[in-house]
Amino acid sequence: MSREFKSAVKDGKVTVYTPKDTDFIKRFYGKLHFVELGLIICGKELEADFVILDEIAARNSAIDLSLVPLGLIGILRFAKSIGLITEIKKYLIHLKQNGFRISNSLLSKILIEEGEM
Repeated sequence: MSREFKSAVKDGKVTVYTPKDTDFIKRFYGKLHFVELGLIICGKELEADFVILDEIAARNSAIDLSLVPLGLIGILRFAKSIGLITEIKKYLIHLKQNGFRISNSLLSKILIEEGEM
């Protein structure tokens, strides 16, 4: 666990939660990863506004359970909207160059919507 994360937990900015419905995780393990399943269950149990997921199968499962998935691109857009960053283009280009899967058409669409193209 990183020092920043430990500090955030200690300061009460982050809460560690363990899902209670472990039977659900056991039933669906293999279709999704253990962590994704745990996150989806935590989202349901905590009645979260959204869950952070990027993989399409996990996002679809979250939607099936009436959760709102938010991925890395959504987090970058949110960070820009509240002024934490001034642009997302450099981050998206860096991610794409390092194996993050995003189509050129989606990248262009996002950059146009964000006024960066």
